[in-house]
Amino acid sequence: MGKVGDQEGMFPRKFVKIVKNLPGWNLPTYPCAIAMFDFDGEAEDELTIRAGDEIRLLEKVGDEWLKGSLRDVEGIFPKNCVEILVELDDAYVARLATAARTDPHCIALHDFDGQSPDELSFTAGAVISLIDRVDSDWLRGSVDSQEGILPSAFVEIIIDIPEVSYATVQYDFVGQSDDELTVKAGDRITVLKQIDKSWLECMLDGKVGRCPLPFVVMEEAPPEETGGVVEVRLAFESLELIN
Repeated sequence: MGKVGDQEGMFPRKFVKIVKNLPGWNLPTYPCAIAMFDFDGEAEDELTIRAGDEIRLLEKVGDEWLKGSLRDVEGIFPKNCVEILVELDDAYVARLATAARTDPHCIALHDFDGQSPDELSFTAGAVISLIDRVDSDWLRGSVDSQEGILPSAFVEIIIDIPEVSYATVQYDFVGQSDDELTVKAGDRITVLKQIDKSWLECMLDGKVGRCPLPFVVMEEAPPEETGGVVEVRLAFESLELIN
């Protein structure tokens, strides 16, 4: 909204260069738009907006519609009714979609076409589950049932891979409940945390569960792996021991 001479009204922001902002107003850092025209939502999923409303953008719906939030109400509205102040990018949409996830994962910032069989290809905005770190520049992850390594510079890590230790199973253990991990003597397992004096939370072949502490021997340094994977040295003392 602005004024020239005796005339007052709205005008497209992209038609002007702001020399000095209004007091207390700065361009938002989140994706948003300003309504240029009124729109009365008729369907249940449509958002009613009024000219001048600032709408938080949530996602793109086809080429002609957007989904947004206004005064705690979400809905879709025509793209041609608003002027976008801050663009809605793929990474922001993906971040909203994964807000409830608690597992290690990242969001692709750029497309990446793997050049070798062990490299993972993905597109910008893809949500990638993280498996482990290869070195300071590469990660291992999976997306769309495909697993491989990926450059860390191409992604934004949302929840990082936790530091872990390793253990070798000394005796067979058959889990008696859904949260117990069945292991065999000689298995090398990943130790995620110590639950109490008697139990560890461990992972084997992608399965996570409890394993009895007396059945395993902790490794102070896992053996060096091949194929470009750097040696990981995480001591048992890094676990949070419960006395």
